[in-house]
Amino acid sequence: MAEIAPRTEPVVSEGDRTVVATVTDDYGIRLFNGDVLNSPSRAATRVKELVTGKYIAATGWKYWRVGGGRSAAL
Repeated sequence: MAEIAPRTEPVVSEGDRTVVATVTDDYGIRLFNGDVLNSPSRAATRVKELVTGKYIAATGWKYWRVGGGRSAAL
């Protein structure tokens, strides 16, 4: 698994869109709309909600990618 540090940018493809987030100094996950979530799963679910308009639960540990496509150890 990839090491996660502040300012790491987890990435995911959702639908036809590539979404880039940022790990904050206190290890929250800041999304493209400014939301900061403290759970990788909640952040993943929120991205799905923002992109699709539907609440779809997601497992953040498998959803996010860092460092060339490796699963994120968020």
